[in-house]
Amino acid sequence: MRVLTRKLWREIFNSAGVLATVVVIIMVGTSSFICVKSAQRILETSQEAYYRDYRFADFWVNVKKAPLSAVKRVADLPGVAAVESRVVFDVILDLPHVVEPITGRLISAPTRGFDETINGISLVRGSGFSDDRNEEVILGEGFAQEHDLHPGDRINLILNRKRESFIIAGTALSPEYVYMVRGEGDFTPDAEHFGILYVKEAYARKALDFDGACNEIVGRLVPGAQADVDLLLDRIDRMLQPFGVLSTTPRSRQASHRFLSDEIRGLGITATVMPTIFLAVAALVLNILMTRLAERQRTTMGTLKALGYSNRQVITHFLGFGVVVGIVGGLTGIGLGISMSYGLISLYADFFKFPQFLFTTYADLWIVGMIISVVFSVAGTIKGTLAVLRLTPAEAMRPKPPARGGAVFLEKYPALWRSMGFRSHIALRSLLRNPTRTLSGILSTALAGSIILSTLMMYDSMWYLVDFQFEHVLRSDATIGMRDERSRLALYETQRLPGVDYAEPTLGVVCDIRNGRNARRLAVLALEENHRLTNPCQRDLSPIAIPPQGLVLASKLANILDADVGDRLELTPVRGRRRTVQVPVASIVEGFLGLDCYADLTYLSRMVGEAAAVNSVQLSVNPVRADALFRTVKTLPNAQGFSVRANTKGNIESTFIETMGISLGMMVIFAGVIAFGSMINLSLIEITDRQRDIATFRVLGYHPSQVAAIFFRQNMIVFTLGLILSFPLGYGMVVGMAQAYDTELFRMPVVVNLPVIVWTGLLAFGFVLLAQWVVYRQIAKLDWLEAVQAKE
Repeated sequence: MRVLTRKLWREIFNSAGVLATVVVIIMVGTSSFICVKSAQRILETSQEAYYRDYRFADFWVNVKKAPLSAVKRVADLPGVAAVESRVVFDVILDLPHVVEPITGRLISAPTRGFDETINGISLVRGSGFSDDRNEEVILGEGFAQEHDLHPGDRINLILNRKRESFIIAGTALSPEYVYMVRGEGDFTPDAEHFGILYVKEAYARKALDFDGACNEIVGRLVPGAQADVDLLLDRIDRMLQPFGVLSTTPRSRQASHRFLSDEIRGLGITATVMPTIFLAVAALVLNILMTRLAERQRTTMGTLKALGYSNRQVITHFLGFGVVVGIVGGLTGIGLGISMSYGLISLYADFFKFPQFLFTTYADLWIVGMIISVVFSVAGTIKGTLAVLRLTPAEAMRPKPPARGGAVFLEKYPALWRSMGFRSHIALRSLLRNPTRTLSGILSTALAGSIILSTLMMYDSMWYLVDFQFEHVLRSDATIGMRDERSRLALYETQRLPGVDYAEPTLGVVCDIRNGRNARRLAVLALEENHRLTNPCQRDLSPIAIPPQGLVLASKLANILDADVGDRLELTPVRGRRRTVQVPVASIVEGFLGLDCYADLTYLSRMVGEAAAVNSVQLSVNPVRADALFRTVKTLPNAQGFSVRANTKGNIESTFIETMGISLGMMVIFAGVIAFGSMINLSLIEITDRQRDIATFRVLGYHPSQVAAIFFRQNMIVFTLGLILSFPLGYGMVVGMAQAYDTELFRMPVVVNLPVIVWTGLLAFGFVLLAQWVVYRQIAKLDWLEAVQAKE
């Protein structure tokens, strides 16, 4: 073994304690890269394979009722590879073991070859439809698992104003509902209260009065035509206008696809940001360590150069520290990252339903992970090594002259300086005379604190969103959706239902809203004048009154339309008179889910040619009589959907936020690795450099805790400055995250509360205390009699 190689391993062994903290930080950084990037790849490849094998649609067109001859005309349009017609209806499910009515989405499917259609059905259990029985259903696998339903069981539903009984022929998955939400406005799957049901196409057309007709068209495009999908959908919209086009949806705006794709994109951002933070901290700490090591070996390096070793050989020797640390940190990080990626995918399996996740090994990610860990490690060793290499052999062979003492700038203020005490003087002099080391500690603490702050802010923001949406905006206990618009008589009938304390009508009308070149087709929700159960709010939670004329827009929709209060927009209902009218923007409100747009009930009814139409009723329910209401709703012939606010809120809290809490808890631990690792590393370096000072204090009778208190003062100054810097840095991280996830389906509010700031300080301080305990142990174990002896 070469001399320099033996020396390298000897020095690594002697510095194992301080190097171990750097290795751990690198390991966490590399593992986060491998974990998140692998999960992103697995989701991407699983998505691509599933979409390809089961022919995921490129567009959806929902109509009131269109003849099949119109579907053939759509199929003949340039760029369209294939289209299929379907009958899709929301229905009420009646399960014997569940008191509440459940909303189901009924979708027609061919008796044979349903796995080869557009949005093909992937059978999980059962044998599919039989030839001799119409009342059969293939149930969504998630819903079936949630309610312990199996092939051969029966379920009941309200279909075409009658209660029908169906036999479960099988359970299945579909690429259309990988993330199984009803649509815009929902952002967590709720398999307990929403299910997908596939029935035979011929039966659906007959039972729902759609012989020779459909209410949904799905299509696929020829390769290369995806870029022109919006133009194609505009043409389809005009072509099918006589049949009442309710919505045209390209794949990019389909709810399930959007949530999945946004999550994949978010993983890509995380895979870049998080490892960079950890590896940058490792480089900072390693830079301090290697600078100190190079200065301690100044005479050794001078001797080596005098004996004929070149600068290249010497610097290669010292860069070996970085290479070894990077390799060890990279290898352990890769192993940890692989196991973490399996855990992360298991977490995603609760949200995204694939027939299978395509687990595989990604050797290129391992190589990239190893390269970045070694590069950051080597970068951390360069500065300290180059400083000594600039010296000539004769200069380097002489010990480094003592650093210039002198007063630090605080000593220019005698009254302030005297008030601090002796131990604070020592701590401040050490910090101010080692600015690079101090700055490294401040930056490391700031990064750790910013991760903790941003993590807690995101968690707090999600709770704020839930509270805002389900306690201030949506205040109804339950909502009944109707198959067709009805007069206000429906309201009076609903008020007489058992358990209903108060009922409020709403009307949802799909409209085209345009402001110049900016346009959206969406459902405008009409509320009556004295509404109480839906209250659009400003950010400060103050409610907004719905004006007798005009629209109230959510801020996201206003941004999309480039509209402000007082602007006049073109509004065209897609049914009824379809008359375009100019409507003013009366108010802009806050909204975090979907694209909310509100209008007055009488005003919107008039625009669609109705006196006072109603297609859903919001209810305030007496909880004592809720079960009686639920049983009655199951018998209502015109009920098409039913939702309970507490169920939706509880689902978000029990799935999304709790799952998010697990991930965020890991982030806090990772931040603690940075705070503890950087603080303990700098403290150990300080202890090694000041062994004689520590021994002198011990000889003078100081207890180890009193000596450790000096280091505690130093660490607290670094901690305080870093914590102050972490607040704007962490806030900026959350703002950037909110901008990255700012979509039409979901927006994350940025909320800063005092408890979050306090908890950030307490958690970060806890990691500093842990580091201080290690410092105390090191000082207590120091052989101070040996250290105090003068060495010639």
